[in-house]
Amino acid sequence: MHHLKIIYKMNGKFIKKIFIIVMLLSVSFAVFSQTRIKMQKKGNLYTIPCIVNGLKLHFVFDTGASNVCISLAEATFMLKNGYLRAEDIVGKGKSKVADGSLVENTQIILREIEIGGMKLYNVNAVIVNNIDAPLLLGQSAIQKLGVVQLQGDELVILSGKSNMPPPVKKSAGANWFVVYKDDEEKNEIDLNSIKRENEYVVCYRKVTWINEKRREKEAKENADVFCQNKSNEECLKIKQKWKNYQYDVDKDIFNCKSNSYAAVNSDFYDKSGSVIHSYQSEKNDVKWRNIPPETIISNTLDYICGQLKISYKGQTYWMYIEDAEPFLKQYPEAEIIE
Repeated sequence: MHHLKIIYKMNGKFIKKIFIIVMLLSVSFAVFSQTRIKMQKKGNLYTIPCIVNGLKLHFVFDTGASNVCISLAEATFMLKNGYLRAEDIVGKGKSKVADGSLVENTQIILREIEIGGMKLYNVNAVIVNNIDAPLLLGQSAIQKLGVVQLQGDELVILSGKSNMPPPVKKSAGANWFVVYKDDEEKNEIDLNSIKRENEYVVCYRKVTWINEKRREKEAKENADVFCQNKSNEECLKIKQKWKNYQYDVDKDIFNCKSNSYAAVNSDFYDKSGSVIHSYQSEKNDVKWRNIPPETIISNTLDYICGQLKISYKGQTYWMYIEDAEPFLKQYPEAEIIE
């Protein structure tokens, strides 16, 4: 019995030592895994250094802002110098400011924001229609950082989330990705349909008419084409069919070297999703067209010709080539899918 008490005491001390060592290791690991970023104080605000698409900027850390916000001045500079692309602009919207009023803004996607060595991909942001608007690091970026704390003049990232770009969503049908949008139309491509063969790329492209007057104009022009050499009765049926025309889906071939494309076939749809008309080119009737710069088609060409499809841990990612190269170095097990 006496021997058992001694063994228990020894084991108790031994277990206590192990517990202390484990706790110390846990604390050390937690400290080691933290990322600390020194912020600069300007008045009552703190700014944090970031690298946005390769451009060094300082943002106000603002947990109350829903999105990352950049001023019109910064946006203009970024567009002129290649830090923003036309295809990064996804539409228009409105934001509520401090006095409660709504102001118009432009919605964009920032392909990469680097904060303290952590890279965040495809972050929602807005261009505020004001030259003097402050740069705000809002929740669209903060939520991607994981658990964060403010300690004095330091931002502490306690547990960073994955810095992977969002994978391509797997779906039974098309996974439409917006490459261009303005007040009149929206241009999307089906990520699942992209096929590459040397300089040629085939994909499905969807054009939706947003502006009602433009939609009616397109519907009338299409109906007039099919009304040619038809009787009045037949023409009335054709016009009725095209009345609710909404969008078309084209199967296109792009030549990345010669900046040209050809439509292999087109399907025209009404608002209910029913096909109004289908057109398919004969093999010898494919007409190649040069792609004018600063157009919807040029945006599509830049997107599909400038990106690589990458497989990593069972997920599929689309990345611009300049983003893919460092990604492949960082994750050598990732593979390019041709």
